[in-house]
Amino acid sequence: MGIRGFSQVRLGDNAIKEKRHKYAPKEISSNYFYTLEPGSSFSYKFISNNRNADFWLTACANYRFVFGNTKYGITKEFSDYLFGIGISIIGVDDDKEYPKNKE
Repeated sequence: MGIRGFSQVRLGDNAIKEKRHKYAPKEISSNYFYTLEPGSSFSYKFISNNRNADFWLTACANYRFVFGNTKYGITKEFSDYLFGIGISIIGVDDDKEYPKNKE
């Protein structure tokens, strides 16, 4: 059916910084939504090695629906088309011999 879950959208004041894990804009308000993203994804392996990593071209096209009440903005501002493209590196082998367990 698609990706689903909860999401948070945070409105902040960039003039005032708060220390969290790093310095971030001071939080003014947050919206919490239930998210549904039906769509499709595509992967194509364009470099394949037996002992090294495989390289994949990945792409996706989804539509994001959000459901919930907003403290700022309207729900339609957080729902729209979502496109992505990237390269995935899968199966890295470091060729190291690991010591066997001694019993």
